[in-house]
Amino acid sequence: MGSFVILVVGDDYREQLDALLGEPTAEFTYKNVLADATRLFGTRNKAPLLKVAQERYGIVPLVNNREPRPGMDYGWIRFDARGAICEIQALVDPGGNLWKPRPEPPFLSYSSSSDGWLLKEGAIGATFANRGPSGVATGWAGSARKRDIALDVMRQTVLSAAGALWDAAHAVRGTLEWIPYNVFWERYQDAAEDRYKLAIDAWRSQPLVAAMRAANREFQPIPIGPPSDTRFFGLGPLWPHRDVDLDRYLLPREEFLAAYGIRQIATFYEVVRNGHWGRDVDERELFDTLADDDLLTLVFVTH
Repeated sequence: MGSFVILVVGDDYREQLDALLGEPTAEFTYKNVLADATRLFGTRNKAPLLKVAQERYGIVPLVNNREPRPGMDYGWIRFDARGAICEIQALVDPGGNLWKPRPEPPFLSYSSSSDGWLLKEGAIGATFANRGPSGVATGWAGSARKRDIALDVMRQTVLSAAGALWDAAHAVRGTLEWIPYNVFWERYQDAAEDRYKLAIDAWRSQPLVAAMRAANREFQPIPIGPPSDTRFFGLGPLWPHRDVDLDRYLLPREEFLAAYGIRQIATFYEVVRNGHWGRDVDERELFDTLADDDLLTLVFVTH
């Protein structure tokens, strides 16, 4: 299980997230359905009932002294001293029908705000943790009106850092170039051996690539986020399968800079707007189409 940040547009951001998760509406309430277990779950035998309750309905067994969490658990099963099921609390509607989680939501849950918005001087935003109530935030916030966010300052901060990164790389390579990784990948497309190993070894064997990899390890990332944050701009020490990102330094400076923007600070990967989950949203187009009064909320989700 991992986590990432999404941007939700609108005052009803919690309702939009709940709808994407398929969260139960207000008509569903907790009820002890032990007496109706056979009708609802198809059995009252312990093992198959537990399996169906957990996998289909998200109902958790209370083991190892675990206590129920109303509002967070979709239901729970309690056992007596002999290990027999003595209570099954489940979410049911007025007609007695069980609530069932959405089969494949785009994420599993959401929790806290990601305080990645730099606010304008004197502006106020909000922050929250563990789905709790929002608190007032100044300086940096997880939720704020577009008009209160210093978007231009954020973008320029990133572009300045990206420019420094490109300049540092250019100082190493000068006007020299190397063969990009994708050329080797295509060259070995019919190889009987491990295609990736052949391609990456050939790419890394180039003297200039070796020099760039070494220089990149020495380059000091530039802090770009909140003062208490560890958000930095820079490729930094790369995982072996990611060092081909160095090929980006072959791009002209302006083309290199065009790939970076506010997302490097706000760190959102997806956008939720009007209840729709969007991918590959053009950043400039997105912010240009938003109204100044739109509420923009950065939220951590798990998947």
